[in-house]
Amino acid sequence: MIVKPNVPVFVHDFLQAVIDSVLVMHNIEHDYAVVMETAFFFEDEQIIGNLMLLPETQSLKLLVKGFKSNV
Repeated sequence: MIVKPNVPVFVHDFLQAVIDSVLVMHNIEHDYAVVMETAFFFEDEQIIGNLMLLPETQSLKLLVKGFKSNV
């Protein structure tokens, strides 16, 4: 499965405010997300956080189908 992301954006705010602003900005009618706990490493630094993907509906269906087939 090939996933082609857009340019990443860093946002720091209340979760609902972040989601609402993204949904409005991209005119998205649903509020489904894929959220993954993750750790980013760079040299001696480690950042632990959540990575949130807000795919379009059709893309989300393909992702879920791919996840299920690889379990």
